[in-house]
Amino acid sequence: MVDGVIQERTGLVNRVAEYLRSGFDVNVVSPPGNGGSWFLRSLQASLEESGAEVVFLPRTGEQNSIPSAFSQFLVGEDPAGNRQLANSRALSTGSAVSRLVRTVGNKALVLIAESPQTLTPALRSLLTMYRQQARVNVIALSPQAQPRLLEDSSVILVTLPTLSLETLRTTLHAKLGAPINAATLGRVYAKSGGLIALAVAICETARIEGRLQFSDGEWCAKDNLWSDALIPLMMRYTEQLELDEMQGLETLAEAGVIDACDAERFIGDATLDRLERRGIVVIHHSQNRRWMSINPPLLQEMLTHTTTQTRQGLPGTAETPSPVLEPRAAQPARYRTRTRIAPLAPSFLSLLARNRRVEMEDAATAFQDQASRENALRYTMALVDERADPLEILTVIAAGEAATGSDYHLAELIRWKAWLLAYCLGDLARAESVLTDPGVPAAYRQMLTATRIEMLVDLAQIPSDAVEVLQLEADAPEEAVPVICHALAVVHLVQGQPELAAAALDHIVLGSDEDVDHIRDVLSGFVALLLGEFDRAFEIACRGFERAKSELDEAALREHTHLLTLLLMVRGRREEIMHLRELFDALGGRR
Repeated sequence: MVDGVIQERTGLVNRVAEYLRSGFDVNVVSPPGNGGSWFLRSLQASLEESGAEVVFLPRTGEQNSIPSAFSQFLVGEDPAGNRQLANSRALSTGSAVSRLVRTVGNKALVLIAESPQTLTPALRSLLTMYRQQARVNVIALSPQAQPRLLEDSSVILVTLPTLSLETLRTTLHAKLGAPINAATLGRVYAKSGGLIALAVAICETARIEGRLQFSDGEWCAKDNLWSDALIPLMMRYTEQLELDEMQGLETLAEAGVIDACDAERFIGDATLDRLERRGIVVIHHSQNRRWMSINPPLLQEMLTHTTTQTRQGLPGTAETPSPVLEPRAAQPARYRTRTRIAPLAPSFLSLLARNRRVEMEDAATAFQDQASRENALRYTMALVDERADPLEILTVIAAGEAATGSDYHLAELIRWKAWLLAYCLGDLARAESVLTDPGVPAAYRQMLTATRIEMLVDLAQIPSDAVEVLQLEADAPEEAVPVICHALAVVHLVQGQPELAAAALDHIVLGSDEDVDHIRDVLSGFVALLLGEFDRAFEIACRGFERAKSELDEAALREHTHLLTLLLMVRGRREEIMHLRELFDALGGRR
């Protein structure tokens, strides 16, 4: 399971070895769940292979002045090869140093501490004295930086990065025995923040509880990936918090996405600063704003699913080491969404960008390997998401049109070609000619007609026969139905007939395709708004926004953010509109 993790971090292993050879001690900083212990074990193997004498000090919680692992290392052997029962704790520091010199000989000695707590005062003193006679290096793993490991240490800080999406994909594939669905992988990556232990725990609990199911050769999430079984694991991130820090963290979790200035006002600058130094909250800079997010993202989800003494209104005391969490009863959806207008954590923006780059690379590779219509369509959509040059995208589309493949993929390529011509190059006449070309596949002509009508609606030029030509044909292909019904609903909405728009949307079957679900949801929100059902429209928008966020679907995030902004304008909630506006702009605006 860890092969992919170790392979990704091989360069870092080599860099640490170079620091050691230069005489530095190394502090490896890594949050819990990031595979820090695995990294130390790979370091140990590499150093031993190079001829160093390595002593690994595991985190055991023991109270001995000299850790047992180090004591066992000092136990010698008699000439017959039998282990002697020398007790290092009975030795004076000077005798222990002399024994250590004899044991190690001319080798380089490296101590690898799984926690700074294993470097006890007595062991630090021993190693400091040993360093006066021979070479010794110390590597210590910790969640925060340690300025000194030994009394005379020169410490180099090495931050262990979280995993890439691709490494997480291969690691989970090995763990689960089969590939994981791309959308599900994105959700796991987003929730875990790239922390391997969290990602594995999320998948394993979901698999055991039936929310991660094997279907069509891959693992797919069938429900929310949160489980109360994850609470003990997540408590590792809060067990060292003071009571006021825990209360502040709960407040921030309830607030959702807020500016750092608002966070300071809610919980105080000192508390926010301590949480940031602990790595529990992260401040992201976005143009002239500073956004706050909780790290890892699953911790925020835990806090929204649980309740503590502080939220129950029970008195807390200084003697309470850490609040006890219990599952929280479900609340009406409208209250949850009201308090969390814009639940997109800023850290997701970099995640979305990384996810976009991975899809771009995969799509480009697939298209280069086989220039089929299907691969051309996938590559086209990836290029659009990357906001590539329209002429470059049109070149890919032309190659796809000339390739082999299904009529559906050809029709979709024609739709994208028309979109680029009309909206990116401003050539509406050419876009219309592309959509009305008699050479297009006959079965998908109504779908292309629907695309043409939606373009004209954007220009306030609704054809007089629009409703008639958009009546669903009996033999319309299944893939064309959502496009045709969506265009018909748009026409009805523009004509002030939301009831007819709702009826048109009823023909779109939910659950068959995530993109179709989002398209229907957004328009359903507008329908509800025009019907005067503001609460239902707001619930639809927030639910769709949350789902788009969990699926890392940037296009859906943009559309649902646009809908939310309009809904908030109706209620005059200016400050929240500004928050959404910035998120909307950060996502690239409407496509």
